[in-house]
Amino acid sequence: MFFPRKNKSSNPLIKRYLELREIGRKTHSLMAKEPQIDVSIFVKGSARILGMLKKTVGENVITLEDESDMDVLNDFVYFEYLQDNKSFTELYYELHKAKLSRLEIESFEAKLNYFIV
Repeated sequence: MFFPRKNKSSNPLIKRYLELREIGRKTHSLMAKEPQIDVSIFVKGSARILGMLKKTVGENVITLEDESDMDVLNDFVYFEYLQDNKSFTELYYELHKAKLSRLEIESFEAKLNYFIV
């Protein structure tokens, strides 16, 4: 750990990071349950592009070779796979922007500028 635990709330940068991290964690959980967007399209499309979608006994199954593959898949689902030229994150943000807090908007705007290298 870079900073002792007892100092986390006294350091404004750490405090800000923790606030944004918590907002991001909650937001991703809500996004995955969004009834107005079919997330399965994003998951299956991303898994297909990444070579993680395999045909097994006549069904498409997502196969992960390593536990880190889940992080790669999640990043691709949320930020890279496009439906009608929009990412899952963009679609969710457009649907909910009017009712988001200032901190949530800041978090989304950061997400919308995110890219995988």
